[in-house]
Amino acid sequence: SKRGTVPSCGSAHITLKIVSREGGDFNNRASVTSASVDSNVGNNAALDSVHVVPISDLSIELLDNPDPLAAGTTLTYTLKATNSGPSKAVNVIVEDLLPAGVSITSVTGTLPSACVFGIPGDNSRPTTCAFNTLAPAATATMTVVVRVNIPGVLKVAHNDARVSSSNFDPSNSNNLAAQDTTINIAELQITNTSDADIYKSSSTIQYTITVVNNGAADALGVVVTDTLPDDKQAIYRMDTAGCTLAGVTLTCALGTIPADSDPARRTRTFNIYLTVKGNKGSVANVASVASPTFDPVSSNNTSTRTVLIKSGIK
Repeated sequence: SKRGTVPSCGSAHITLKIVSREGGDFNNRASVTSASVDSNVGNNAALDSVHVVPISDLSIELLDNPDPLAAGTTLTYTLKATNSGPSKAVNVIVEDLLPAGVSITSVTGTLPSACVFGIPGDNSRPTTCAFNTLAPAATATMTVVVRVNIPGVLKVAHNDARVSSSNFDPSNSNNLAAQDTTINIAELQITNTSDADIYKSSSTIQYTITVVNNGAADALGVVVTDTLPDDKQAIYRMDTAGCTLAGVTLTCALGTIPADSDPARRTRTFNIYLTVKGNKGSVANVASVASPTFDPVSSNNTSTRTVLIKSGIK
């Protein structure tokens, strides 16, 4: 920069303002020359060093899908870390502090990343994804898929997430995020009835098996297992549910029983037919229901129907 004539014992000043968006050590060298004779050129140059601290304002967003969901099914958490700058963030770590009662299925991250399974319920061992760098205005996404096995009626799974980097962050309030997910459960009830209390030999018993889902979530893969009486007491003839017979065990796959306000939609009913043998005694039939969907009440998952066999009745 030309400053013209500088008088003897005078001075000239130049002010430069420089903005750096990245951190580091910056050296600035300045020198001066003149058309006049300079008797001491050893002081005609100067060097100054400036250390710039990188600043990255990181924030995180935590999403869940689906919400609510049924216990025994999978839940996907999406963690989005954004760098609002001004500097490139280095050594970015996204952590998911998963709740107890879930099991991790998969963990993936966008961009070059390294992800590690943690221990759900142990906040000292979070599930993490490490991203080497995150440019200003860029977003890194971490996706965590878990299977939910939390017991109880309408339980809530609480999940916390956080993001950090090696850079100075001027606002840590947006480095944390939380999400609550409602966990619905199924509540299956089975009843086993017959068309009479007393039968004569060689007559047919009609058992009616009724399964009702009283819960807030669909019951998936419902199976009824019916333990038939010994074939010395009664002989299996047929059923109306397409069951499979192995020995004295009848297995009946009913599929999904929805959680519905309509009693007809949340109920499954079928019949089992047996022919009575012998002239006296009791015949017991035990029916049980099960589903992979969590059911916190097991006391109503089995029903036994006992009938009497008597001779001399019409």
